[in-house]
Amino acid sequence: MTPIAPSPDNDFTRQIEALDSRDPEAFERRREALLQQLLETFPEDARQRAQQWQFRLDATLARYHHPLARMNKMVELFWEGVHTFKYTLDHPSPLKEKRPSAKVIPLFRRKNND
Repeated sequence: MTPIAPSPDNDFTRQIEALDSRDPEAFERRREALLQQLLETFPEDARQRAQQWQFRLDATLARYHHPLARMNKMVELFWEGVHTFKYTLDHPSPLKEKRPSAKVIPLFRRKNND
């Protein structure tokens, strides 16, 4: 199954809209399957972070039951991300080449059970 970019003009969009109207639970299963399929295309080193981000997004949006309220929250989250990205570009933090290290000292000495 190849993900298709949503567009009002393509058959996929009409099919998914019809599924949502006809069977919201089937729509939700389809949405989750498509998201999982998309996340599996991520490089291994970025996949876990993307899955965590999607989990947080789903948890946040679960509080909004009306489609318009969900869309408004998604737009708000999008713009928060844009502002964070812009701030990061405008105020880069210096990269730490080497983090300070310390010797770990045990608080209690182990008893020798010989």
